[in-house]
Amino acid sequence: APELPAWEYEVVRLKSDAEEGGVTYTEDLLNRMGEKGWELVNIVPLGDGDGPRYGVFKRAWDEAYGE
Repeated sequence: APELPAWEYEVVRLKSDAEEGGVTYTEDLLNRMGEKGWELVNIVPLGDGDGPRYGVFKRAWDEAYGE
């Protein structure tokens, strides 16, 4: 049977659309994370519904990433 990959995770605060430049900032962040092999798997709020949102990313563990 093939070996299952080990995953690593990263949690990053996302700016809301209401913040100045929030949409552009988030799009740039998502593109940068994707270039490094990260896949966005969820967006979660912290605290109440008006609190900041966090992007949860994962990628297959690879020592070549060196991070």
